[in-house]
Amino acid sequence: MAAGETVWAQCAGCHGIEGEGGPSFTPPATAFNGDNSGYADDYLFWRIRTGGATGPAGSIMGPYPESQLPDDQLWQVISYLRSLGQ
Repeated sequence: MAAGETVWAQCAGCHGIEGEGGPSFTPPATAFNGDNSGYADDYLFWRIRTGGATGPAGSIMGPYPESQLPDDQLWQVISYLRSLGQ
């Protein structure tokens, strides 16, 4: 969990330290501090890799390629964000 929390620091600027989301964006940054079971792990992996171009219209989330976020770290952050909804 600690490794995922460290990686989450890159996400927290938009999605919030506690995963509360970012209402100052249009569309708002997704909140993960509630029931996040509607997002399958493989979907989260894909969305993080591909960024906003594959998401809701107007999303400004940038992609995180493997050169920037290796697969093991990406899975760590997914595990961590799952803990935010518990």
